[in-house]
Amino acid sequence: MRYNVKIFGGIFFVLLLLFIFIESPWTKKIRTTKKVKITDFKISEISKIEMKSKDKEFILVKKDNKWFLQVRDTIFLPTDSARIDRTLKAFENLEGEVVGTNPKDFSLYQVEEENGLFIKAYNEKGKKLIDLIVGKMGPDFSSNYVRINGKNEIVLIEKYIRGDFPMYKGTWIDKRITNFKGEDVTKVIYNFGDNFVILKSDGKYYFEGDTVKLDSTRTVGYIRMIGNLYAMDIIDTISPKEAGFFEPQGVIEAHMKDGSYNSIIFGNLGNEVYYVTNKNKKYVYTLTKSYVETAIKKKKDYFLGKEELPSIVEPWKKKKFKK
Repeated sequence: MRYNVKIFGGIFFVLLLLFIFIESPWTKKIRTTKKVKITDFKISEISKIEMKSKDKEFILVKKDNKWFLQVRDTIFLPTDSARIDRTLKAFENLEGEVVGTNPKDFSLYQVEEENGLFIKAYNEKGKKLIDLIVGKMGPDFSSNYVRINGKNEIVLIEKYIRGDFPMYKGTWIDKRITNFKGEDVTKVIYNFGDNFVILKSDGKYYFEGDTVKLDSTRTVGYIRMIGNLYAMDIIDTISPKEAGFFEPQGVIEAHMKDGSYNSIIFGNLGNEVYYVTNKNKKYVYTLTKSYVETAIKKKKDYFLGKEELPSIVEPWKKKKFKK
C-alpha cells in the first residue's frame, strides 16, 4: 500500500513540475510566436501598384482619382473599379506570425523568385509603401505565406491575398463599351447594312415616317442590350484608323432624353472579331463576329416582329439517328 502511495505521489510530483514548467511566464515567453505588422499606411495613400510573377508583369497607376492599367509608357487602359477596390482592401491591416527564418525554406512556402508573386505599392510621391513576396496558401483557404522582400522572415497572414492580384489582363480592364438605360433612349439611328430610325413616342416605338407600332418586347430588349455592351478585350496595338473607325462598316446611335447620345462604331472585321468603339471613349474594343451578326446586326423586319428569332439548340438534347 505504501509502495503504491509512493508511486502515485511521484507521478503527481512529476506532473506538477511539468505544469509549472509549461505555464511559467519564462516558458511562455520562449513559446510565443513573433508577430509582424506588414502594412503601416492608409490604402488611400496608394497611387501605384506593381505586380510581377515569373513570366508576367502588370502596373496599376492612379491618375486624376481613376485607376488605369499601364501597358506601356504612354498607354493606359481603363480598369474595373470593383476589381481595384478588392485589391486595395487586400493591403488593409496586414500582419501575421513568423513561421520560419531559414532561406532554405523559401521554396517550401513559395516566397522565392521562382514561385513568388512580387507586389510593390507606392504613394503619389514615389515612396515605396510595401515590397512583398506572396507565396502559397496557408493551412486553410483564408491565409497566405508572405515575406517582406530583403528579409528572411516567412510570415503567415490570416488573409488569402494572392487571389486579389490576378495576373491576367482581362480581369483588370473595364470592358464595358456602353452604359446607358434603355428607358432613357428616345431615338435610335441604325446604319449597319440596313438603314432606319426608331422613335419613341408615348412609351411606344415607331419607325420614323411610319405610324405602324413596332414590336415592343423586341425593341425594348434590343435597346437594353446595346446599352450594356461588354467587349471581349481592349486592343492596344492598333490605332482607330487601323481598326476601321474612320470608314466604319456600321454605326448605331442611341439618343437620350437629356440630349446626349452614344455612337457605337463597328470597324473592320479581324480574326472572327469586329473592332468596335463608342464615340464617348477612345479605346479599340473587340466583339465576336457571331455575336455582332446574330444579336446586334438587324433588319427592319426584326422590330416589326416579322423576322424569325434565331432557333436555340439545347446542347443537352442529343439527336437520334436511325440505324
